[in-house]
Amino acid sequence: MAKSFSYLPRPDKDRVVWLNNFASKFAQVATTLGFTAADVTSVNNDAAIFSYLVIQVELYATAKEQRVDYRNLIKEGPIGSPAGVLPVAPTTGTVPTVVAPGVFPRISQLVGRIKNMPNYTDSIGRDLGIIAATPVIDPMTRQIFLRVLTLD
Repeated sequence: MAKSFSYLPRPDKDRVVWLNNFASKFAQVATTLGFTAADVTSVNNDAAIFSYLVIQVELYATAKEQRVDYRNLIKEGPIGSPAGVLPVAPTTGTVPTVVAPGVFPRISQLVGRIKNMPNYTDSIGRDLGIIAATPVIDPMTRQIFLRVLTLD
């Protein structure tokens, strides 16, 4: 069963934003924390391929819908109606470096290493987006509120 880390957003689109922010900020603090250029490259490659794949899924989902609509028009459309233009295949762009499976387990291990580095501070953790939102309980209503950290 996959392990869950509360600092990570759940939807893939949000994970793309989080991972791109993490990669950018990690590159800025990696040396301070004692990481190598290879560590930075690994994180950048993970972020690039995950972003690429999330976009690809979206592109192909849309392309499939367009083809189903066109097929249905051709199959059942009124006689004499215009067929229009056959949908064009999506443009995929340049494929980034392919990485081994396990982007988020790998990032989670890296986060553990980051948090154990002697130069790590909560300020760095907040900047990297690796400190989870803390629940705040209102004693009057006993409702739980989450304080959300922004990734500026």
